Amino acid sequence: MRVDALRKLPAPAALVTITAACAVEARPDSGAVADATPRKEVIQPEGVTRLPVFSSGVRSGDLIFLSGAIGALPGVEPPTLVEGGIGPEARQAMDNLGAVLEAAEAGWDDVVKCTVFLADMADFAAFNEVYAGYFTGDPPARSALAAAGLAFDARVEVECIAAAPTRTARPPVDRSVPTVQEAQQHNVLTAEEEAAGWRLLFDGGTLEGWRRYDGGEMTDGWRVEDGDLVHVGGGFDIIHEEPFADFELSLEWMVEPGGNSGIFYRAALGEDDIFNTAPEMQVLDNAGHADGRNPLTSAGANYALHAPSADFTNPAGEWNSVGITVAGNSVEHRMNRELIVSYELGSPEWRDLVENSKFAEWPRYGKAASGHIGLQDHGDVVRYRNIKVKELR
Repeated sequence: MRVDALRKLPAPAALVTITAACAVEARPDSGAVADATPRKEVIQPEGVTRLPVFSSGVRSGDLIFLSGAIGALPGVEPPTLVEGGIGPEARQAMDNLGAVLEAAEAGWDDVVKCTVFLADMADFAAFNEVYAGYFTGDPPARSALAAAGLAFDARVEVECIAAAPTRTARPPVDRSVPTVQEAQQHNVLTAEEEAAGWRLLFDGGTLEGWRRYDGGEMTDGWRVEDGDLVHVGGGFDIIHEEPFADFELSLEWMVEPGGNSGIFYRAALGEDDIFNTAPEMQVLDNAGHADGRNPLTSAGANYALHAPSADFTNPAGEWNSVGITVAGNSVEHRMNRELIVSYELGSPEWRDLVENSKFAEWPRYGKAASGHIGLQDHGDVVRYRNIKVKELR
């Protein structure tokens, strides 16, 4: 299309036409080149209505193109915006994009460019406050435009481009059944671990050393099955009876599809709930639970405060190994040997995050210099094993 023809179009139409023209002209002319071009793969999250005029996302090789998303409630027809103004709309729009990223087996840290359309530029600062919480490292490149007449009178629309390899390019997971000899090696320490000061908190056969956080009588909601510490429902949050100050904690967890649990540390007694005082490393099926759409509540996060740098979890039904190191005020989370969270308790950044979160109402949150290690009852089936700790002195 000639440039002088574009000048005759209204601005929104010109933008659309330019995009379409570029897409057409970028196609190879020869069959030989076309064979080398990555094939287009449509990305459509489960539960999201497939529209006849565009796809939620398209992958071409390592590039993922996400269609513009507004703050419409998922699964609601006709499309209905979430109530509450720019903040809730911005969060829902980002969550809707996150669902497409998840379906493409990518995450927010794979995003390289976003374009933001605001019906009112006075909402710019409020949108940025929500937007910034979705990225743990350097944010992607971005453009922000004023746009009148967004679909369904939305206040904001966001579209993004991500770059991430397909899952088929990742190393295959060994799904073979462990031998009896391999199974017997769980919940034991090697000679090297014993020499280094590691201790088991779970012996693989009993619940010795574990109790309910609230002091009530233990129920069969937590039990030992096949050498695993298993939550099957209604067991309440539990803690190990011995408090720890500075330590390294190592364990493995596995959830069923849609499962949710958590690992608490430095939990102080005397509150209604363990999370009133204890930070939590999230345990979650990212693909099957709504919390997996928000990095701040995804697996491995310091729940609601610090998002993991990336999603290194194995799928539901497979084991994940985690490590938590607490040394003074320094805290680190690891997932399958990858460092994903690092923060300082009591730092100005930490205090600001707490003050703007649900934890602000509990003055003892994160303040204990020593406390208990706990496991969360969130109503779902979850298995733990190889729970061991090394005190740092």
